[in-house]
Amino acid sequence: MKITKPIILVLLTASVFVWPVVEAAAEKTKSPPKFTALDNDKDNKLKPEEFKVATDAGVMFKFAKLDKNKDGLLSKAEYSIIMGDEECE
Repeated sequence: MKITKPIILVLLTASVFVWPVVEAAAEKTKSPPKFTALDNDKDNKLKPEEFKVATDAGVMFKFAKLDKNKDGLLSKAEYSIIMGDEECE
């Protein structure tokens, strides 16, 4: 019984450090929605309301950070930062 408590303590401590790594890996496996799926009004720009769908789907970027030209909209090029090498369309 005396050995059980230290083992449990070690496992609980390890889980505190391992869980964020596992959670981050799970986030990376989610694919962000395609640009055209988010662009409801088909104006080739994402408004903050349209982008909210992407954040609800697990995209971990801030709209303001992606909006490089600060026009309050995301172009396909700006959104492509999330998509990586994939096509936005």
